[in-house]
Amino acid sequence: MDPIQLQSCPNGCELQTGNNVCKVSPTTTPIEQTRIPWERRLPPLPFLWFLNLKTAPTTTPIEQTLILSTHSLRCGQSLFSEHLKTELAMQMDGNLVLYKLRENKKRGDAVWETGTSKLMVKAIEAMVLESGDLVLLDVNGEKVWKLGTAGMKYAGSDLLVLDAGYICLAINATCLWKSTD
Repeated sequence: MDPIQLQSCPNGCELQTGNNVCKVSPTTTPIEQTRIPWERRLPPLPFLWFLNLKTAPTTTPIEQTLILSTHSLRCGQSLFSEHLKTELAMQMDGNLVLYKLRENKKRGDAVWETGTSKLMVKAIEAMVLESGDLVLLDVNGEKVWKLGTAGMKYAGSDLLVLDAGYICLAINATCLWKSTD
């Protein structure tokens, strides 16, 4: 009997050549490898050129500097500022934390956080709603925390991570709210 040739499927399973049968292969993968690069999660948007998007050097996972309206950051994922001076991390404990990074790119002090690590219902995702509100959602998609920026002024805004050590809700590169306010 000939060996079966297996190919990777996009969803992490294996595809048996010829029969198109997916087989799930359980693996233990470090969190660093489970990050979904933002360029694969977000549709290409040519109008974003003015945000001066940059990717991290090739030695680190490719990340962008923003969460677009209606898109999210999941537990274990981080966004970095343009020159890798600031990191926004959705931590496994349910807390969304902004860190200043040291010269060696290691986390320094937390400069802003949602303070949600001790909630009974853990947040698993940070999302900017169409209304412009930054929210944390639980496993059922229910809000467990909100910034309180919903409204016409903030509708359609994106969340940016900036080198100066803060995050901001912005529309057309104009900051409407920032974490230092």
